[in-house]
Amino acid sequence: QKEEGSDSAFRIVFTGMIYELQLDAILNLVTVVNELSNVELQIYAPLTEAKRRWMGITGDHVIFHGCVSHKELPAIQQNADILFLPMAFESVYPHMKKEISPDQLQKNLETGKQVIRTASPSKLPEYLASGRPILIHAPEYSYIAWYGKKYQCAEVVDQPDLGMLRRAILLLKRDQARCNYLIANARRAAEQHDAAKVSGMLQQYLGIVHPN
Repeated sequence: QKEEGSDSAFRIVFTGMIYELQLDAILNLVTVVNELSNVELQIYAPLTEAKRRWMGITGDHVIFHGCVSHKELPAIQQNADILFLPMAFESVYPHMKKEISPDQLQKNLETGKQVIRTASPSKLPEYLASGRPILIHAPEYSYIAWYGKKYQCAEVVDQPDLGMLRRAILLLKRDQARCNYLIANARRAAEQHDAAKVSGMLQQYLGIVHPN
């Protein structure tokens, strides 16, 4: 496992905790990144080596930096080529499915789906303000996929399709105009991303209120 990245590699960066509500989307990215040349996934997360390997987050192109302070995050995010924002397509650890009864598995999946549908990760405003292009990999029903598409502030892959994810990465790697477009829209979105407005957008998304 690598500990330090190459200065010349294209850097996809994830910052934050990793758990079952994100894991399968991250593993999709791990698979794609490990098949691409000169592309690295750099992860800044408070995970032990054993937990990371248990999750399956491994490979020659995966670089794990461990936990960093909140003060360090802006510089880390601003040094990324892509910032990665995932939500799981199935909210149970993939290798734990056989350990759960069918009824409990279905219950856990349904509960997770409701959380994913409404979740607005705390890193979203940080990513929006970073000045770097964002790649969202999350189900089409999730709030973050809806947000990214509505405000055109991120490249969104809303299916668990490795080919689509690979094409999105290569698009952002090669098309600076596309990146600039997403970054400009993200900055506009960041200016509106205070708690009251986010709450209103989420309620509108859920059909609780209607726009004026």
